Amino acid sequence: MIDREKIEELVKEYIHGSDLFLVAVKVSSSNKITVLADTKEGITIDECALLHHHIEKGLDRDVEDFELQVSSPGL
Repeated sequence: MIDREKIEELVKEYIHGSDLFLVAVKVSSSNKITVLADTKEGITIDECALLHHHIEKGLDRDVEDFELQVSSPGL
Protein backbone atom coordinates (compact mmCIF):
# COMPACT_ATOMS: atom_id res chain seq x y z
CA MET A 1 0.00 0.00 0.00
CA ILE A 2 1.23 3.47 -0.89
CA ASP A 3 2.22 5.60 2.09
CA ARG A 4 -0.21 8.47 2.74
CA GLU A 5 2.60 10.58 4.20
CA LYS A 6 4.54 10.30 0.91
CA ILE A 7 1.51 11.71 -0.94
CA GLU A 8 1.17 14.53 1.58
CA GLU A 9 4.86 15.40 1.12
CA LEU A 10 4.44 15.57 -2.66
CA VAL A 11 1.36 17.80 -2.32
CA LYS A 12 3.01 20.12 0.21
CA GLU A 13 6.07 20.38 -2.04
CA TYR A 14 3.84 21.43 -4.96
CA ILE A 15 1.61 23.89 -3.09
CA HIS A 16 4.42 25.62 -1.17
CA GLY A 17 4.22 29.36 -1.83
CA SER A 18 0.91 29.17 -3.69
CA ASP A 19 -2.72 29.87 -2.75
CA LEU A 20 -3.48 26.14 -2.82
CA PHE A 21 -4.01 24.25 0.41
CA LEU A 22 -4.41 20.57 1.18
CA VAL A 23 -7.79 19.48 2.53
CA ALA A 24 -7.36 15.70 2.72
CA VAL A 25 -5.44 12.70 1.43
CA LYS A 26 -6.98 9.23 1.45
CA VAL A 27 -5.32 5.99 0.35
CA SER A 28 -7.44 2.84 0.18
CA SER A 29 -6.14 -0.70 0.59
CA SER A 30 -6.39 -1.09 -3.21
CA ASN A 31 -4.12 1.97 -3.71
CA LYS A 32 -6.85 4.35 -4.80
CA ILE A 33 -5.43 7.74 -3.86
CA THR A 34 -7.80 10.67 -3.38
CA VAL A 35 -6.34 14.14 -2.89
CA LEU A 36 -8.61 17.06 -2.05
CA ALA A 37 -7.12 20.52 -2.49
CA ASP A 38 -8.61 23.98 -2.72
CA THR A 39 -8.01 27.74 -2.69
CA LYS A 40 -10.06 30.51 -1.12
CA GLU A 41 -11.45 31.30 -4.57
CA GLY A 42 -11.88 27.64 -5.59
CA ILE A 43 -9.53 25.37 -7.48
CA THR A 44 -9.67 25.03 -11.26
CA ILE A 45 -9.54 21.84 -13.30
CA ASP A 46 -6.18 22.96 -14.69
CA GLU A 47 -4.77 23.34 -11.17
CA CYS A 48 -6.04 19.86 -10.27
CA ALA A 49 -4.43 18.45 -13.41
CA LEU A 50 -1.07 20.08 -12.64
CA LEU A 51 -1.13 18.78 -9.06
CA HIS A 52 -2.11 15.32 -10.35
CA HIS A 53 0.86 15.35 -12.72
CA HIS A 54 3.25 16.40 -9.95
CA ILE A 55 2.08 13.62 -7.63
CA GLU A 56 2.22 11.03 -10.40
CA LYS A 57 5.81 12.00 -11.25
CA GLY A 58 6.77 11.42 -7.61
CA LEU A 59 5.46 7.85 -7.57
CA ASP A 60 6.69 4.77 -9.41
CA ARG A 61 4.07 2.56 -11.07
CA ASP A 62 6.72 -0.11 -11.64
CA VAL A 63 7.03 -0.52 -7.86
CA GLU A 64 3.34 -0.22 -7.00
CA ASP A 65 0.32 0.43 -9.22
CA PHE A 66 -2.23 3.04 -8.11
CA GLU A 67 -5.27 5.06 -9.12
CA LEU A 68 -5.00 8.79 -8.50
CA GLN A 69 -7.81 11.32 -8.22
CA VAL A 70 -7.22 15.01 -7.46
CA SER A 71 -10.23 17.23 -6.91
CA SER A 72 -11.85 19.92 -4.80
CA PRO A 73 -13.97 19.12 -1.75
CA GLY A 74 -16.71 21.34 -3.23
CA LEU A 75 -19.44 22.89 -1.15
